[in-house]
Amino acid sequence: MYHIYALYKKNIEYKTSSLEENLFYIGISSSDKNFYFRIQNHKKEKSNPYKLNIIAKYDFFVKILWQINTKEEAESREEFLIRWFGRKINKTGFLSNILCGSTDYSYIHKKRTKSTKKKISKALKRINKDKNKIIANRDRNLTIPYYRVIELIEEWATNALETQQDFATRHGINRSKFKDWLRLYKPEYIGLTKQKQLEIFNKIYDKNKTTKRIIEDYAKMSGYDYIKAKAVYYRLVKTIQNKNNK
Repeated sequence: MYHIYALYKKNIEYKTSSLEENLFYIGISSSDKNFYFRIQNHKKEKSNPYKLNIIAKYDFFVKILWQINTKEEAESREEFLIRWFGRKINKTGFLSNILCGSTDYSYIHKKRTKSTKKKISKALKRINKDKNKIIANRDRNLTIPYYRVIELIEEWATNALETQQDFATRHGINRSKFKDWLRLYKPEYIGLTKQKQLEIFNKIYDKNKTTKRIIEDYAKMSGYDYIKAKAVYYRLVKTIQNKNNK
């Protein structure tokens, strides 16, 4: 079992219940035992001065965000969250993570400056040595409550012929954000629109029909306007031709 977890500032006032408030680090562990030692090591490992300075000033507590059975999916979710919130080191966000995920080895063997070493040493001296491990309930809320995210995904899946862009716009959601939700929570729905489009194509296609008639039938069955149906038709024909030519 893999744990994807988040570290939060402890000795500070919280004003909201959002996932990002006072969040400063995203991590992953491969087992309960590994998780325990990972939490302890955060207070003494010297590889990350950004994280050490925050812990020295505020201490921290932990939230388990997900418990995943496969390493690949766990690493994918960890990388997604780090990308979502961004890192201080490359000025894309506020996380203290040095790397973009557990499979990123770009920082290994990189030499530290005297200034960095001094900051690490100073932070280590200030860190509280208490070994308390506080694990809060899972919190999957990125910007919208988890239950609402799932409701939206399931609503779209009932009529997957509607493009993600149109669905997201209709609900006032960023399309990229909706795409990320699918990848995280319902990866089995990825490609569902193209699957439904192909199913309709297979039902209405007849080599004895004219192209115009096929497109008209496609528009009628899918609910698309003629221009949209035409675009889908030619894309599917091209895909099928390329597949047959292999």
